[in-house]
Amino acid sequence: METYPNLYRYSENNEIKIHNENTIRDFILLILSLNFEASITAESFNRGGKTDIMLKYNNENVFIAECKFWNGEKKFLEAIDQLQGYLTWRDTKTALIIFVKENDISSIINKIRTKIIQKHKSFIKECNFLNDSCIIYDFSFKQDTEKKFKLAVLFYHLV
Repeated sequence: METYPNLYRYSENNEIKIHNENTIRDFILLILSLNFEASITAESFNRGGKTDIMLKYNNENVFIAECKFWNGEKKFLEAIDQLQGYLTWRDTKTALIIFVKENDISSIINKIRTKIIQKHKSFIKECNFLNDSCIIYDFSFKQDTEKKFKLAVLFYHLV
């Protein structure tokens, strides 16, 4: 999570051609691989599907992320379900990276934070509002509601 602001600042100051979700994801993978001594992969199979980003250290999953363009409330909540489908009981650090093309990113973040995310059946609480670009939540696992995982929702403004 600490690497994310550096990624955002870099992209604000440098022209990056955005073609699709995979292009952006590959750029994120590059930045992560330069900052972590871990196996960092894309489209890695884990439990119920292929994750967009997975970090492994000593053969253990340490982080799983899913990348999505903002396409409204329904798609946002479905993205959380999709991410949950990739998690095993030991996968407790996750992120949903949201790419926003609209100019009114502040209102989108506020709507997600105050109205949308609480509607998800596994939502427990907001843990930390790091800044306008990163909010961390507690969620419960579908298969074990006593077990929690951290979900960082990261917002990336594409203009």
